[in-house]
Amino acid sequence: MPPETDQLLGGLLTWIPPAMMSILGILIILRRAMREDGKVSPYNEKLKASHS
Repeated sequence: MPPETDQLLGGLLTWIPPAMMSILGILIILRRAMREDGKVSPYNEKLKASHS
């Protein structure tokens, strides 16, 4: 394997998994914030249907 390819693969394996965990954390926080604001509320439809 050429050294350039080895460097590229090593860099990808080093940086992508930690970056994905950060992105996942940010998405979870945004989802909770949007749900608290009432913009995204998947449970409202179920609650309305069960109380009717």
